[in-house]
This record gives sequence, structure tokens and C-alpha cells, in this order.
Amino acid sequence: MYKGSSSTCSGSTISENDAYALPSGVSIHSPEYAAWEDMVARCCNHSHPLFVDFGGAGTRVCEEWRCCFSDFYHDMGKMPGYRCVIERKDCAKPYSKANCRWALAHQLCFSASNIRLTPSKIYPETTVTPKPKSPRCCKIL
Repeated sequence: MYKGSSSTCSGSTISENDAYALPSGVSIHSPEYAAWEDMVARCCNHSHPLFVDFGGAGTRVCEEWRCCFSDFYHDMGKMPGYRCVIERKDCAKPYSKANCRWALAHQLCFSASNIRLTPSKIYPETTVTPKPKSPRCCKIL
């Protein structure tokens, strides 16, 4: 989903005015906005390169977040550091306030059995692949 267009997901249309409402002092150039926009696109935009791993695999974004950046920002707050990503605590649940947190990319666990992403796909200049930290790993971003 990109500014100036509307997107459909789960049968509802996101109006540009609702989806792109910005909290005071937050810009469309903020890292939080970029994270939100990419999260929604991965789950709802069939032409997104990672749709097959997210929306195509059944990963959803709760309606409040999907339809309104302000709700996402209110729930998640300011990104706490450089290169943080959205992490779902439970892969079986959608992106939502109760199931998400900010995490540093290098803190995420990567497991080839659960995901096809690697740190180099997130940040191409990354050369070291973190070792899995637990047997239960989630899709990232």
C-alpha cells in the first residue's frame, strides 16, 4: 500500500484519509510510519515481494492497525532504536497491540524451517547471520 492509493485486505477498503492520518509531530518519513506501511503491504498487497511469506501464508494485521497509522503509533509508540523491526510474539496471531513489540533485528531468531528471510534480506549489507535463540521462531518484520 502506498500513499495516494487505497488498498483492500480482508474485504474492506482502507480510505486514504483514515490510513494515512498522522499523529501530531510524526511524519510519513518517520521509521515508525515506514514500519507500519511495510507491515500492511506485506500482509495485504499481493504484489509485495514478501506477500507470499506473510499475507499469502495467512498473516493478518488487526483492523485497527490496518486501517489507521495513528492507532498503530498510539499502541506501539516511538521506535526505541535504530533498525528496530516489528516482532510478533506468537506467529499464529495477527499483528496487534497484544502480540507485537519493537525488537532489534539482530535480536530476532531466524529459523529456516519457519521463515525464508535472513538478515541480509532485511539489511543487504549484513554479513553475519544470527544463530537461532529458541526453537519457536516467528516471521519477522
